[in-house]
Amino acid sequence: MKTITLMISFLFCLMGFAHDAPTCQGHSPAPEVEAHDHEMEAHDHEVEAHAPKVEVHDHEMEAHDHAAEGRAIDVPATTQTLIGLKTQRAEKRVLGSEVILRGRFEQDPDAAGVVTAPVAGRVTLKMKAYDAFQGGDVLALITSPELQMREGELKALRKRLENFQAVNVANAELEMQIQLKQGEWDALTEGVEVVNGAIVVRALTAGTVVARSVAEGAWVEMGAALYQMTPVAPLRFKALLPTAEAKRVKSGLHVHYGEAHGEVKRGITAEAGLTPIYVYFKDAVAGALDGLYAEMACVTQKGGEAVVAVPKRAVLRMGIHPTVFIRDPHHADRFIACEVTLGECVGEWISVEGLPHHGQVEVVTAGQYELKFALPTAKPQAAGHYHADGTFHTGEH
Repeated sequence: MKTITLMISFLFCLMGFAHDAPTCQGHSPAPEVEAHDHEMEAHDHEVEAHAPKVEVHDHEMEAHDHAAEGRAIDVPATTQTLIGLKTQRAEKRVLGSEVILRGRFEQDPDAAGVVTAPVAGRVTLKMKAYDAFQGGDVLALITSPELQMREGELKALRKRLENFQAVNVANAELEMQIQLKQGEWDALTEGVEVVNGAIVVRALTAGTVVARSVAEGAWVEMGAALYQMTPVAPLRFKALLPTAEAKRVKSGLHVHYGEAHGEVKRGITAEAGLTPIYVYFKDAVAGALDGLYAEMACVTQKGGEAVVAVPKRAVLRMGIHPTVFIRDPHHADRFIACEVTLGECVGEWISVEGLPHHGQVEVVTAGQYELKFALPTAKPQAAGHYHADGTFHTGEH
């Protein structure tokens, strides 16, 4: 009985040994394979960890493209004329130290003059009221009977002398008479031009006829006025200020209007309480016309901080952002919408921040709304999703 029991136990041991051996041989390499798979998975995770960097770079480029897209528009010169597009340069102004003068350009009464008759005679006028003339143009002809008589006498004496010379006969008395008559003629016609006994009156400088002072064909004495005229001279500017505001404006202060610069002269306060302020310019003001309304800034004190400013009419809203259209400095037919930050406003000027090239640009003051509605719209963004790090990815998870 014991012998049978021992044999059965020995058989069970042999069966257990046979079973354990394949198990160790079959499964001992498995951990190595699994470890290798885990290494590959870890490597894949490292690759995935690097992938967002590439995607972030791509999104930065896309964001840059979207920022530039829809902010510029090309407008041919013919279209600019059609929509009445106008530009004006942004300026650096001391807005806190300025008084805005509102008024009109006018002729300087001190510059008005007259054209006078150099001799007595009957006048033939060549100009009418408001005719413009240039230096050297013929303004009038004056026919003088005295000059015609003296010219006739001189011609007759010379003819007699020629007859004596033709027969080789000297006549000292006749030669003396001719010299005396010639001296009288030269004295009468000194500084004037004579054509067929008529004095030619020419303009010394360019100007405009304001009015005729005599009738056509009238007899005039020497020194009589023929025309009231205004020479081509810079127009002055006149503004009326309330007394309280006029106290800040002193004679000699500087005024700038576009590219022109002038000097202030105070007038005498009228009974209505308004003080006339005159601005005199050294050079002609571009675009100025007699009676043209204008606004200009008078700098009341020096040393203030200059800021970049644009006309208020150049600012418009695109959404909630104040925007100014500027002309591309490198492309005359291209206009760019620039968002700006608004600052102090004085009169028709407002300070802005955000213009490129330190504000040395041309801003659109007329036609900007047409540019606004003609801007190309941005392309719709592709569908996608945001990751926890804030990056946007197209497509689904």
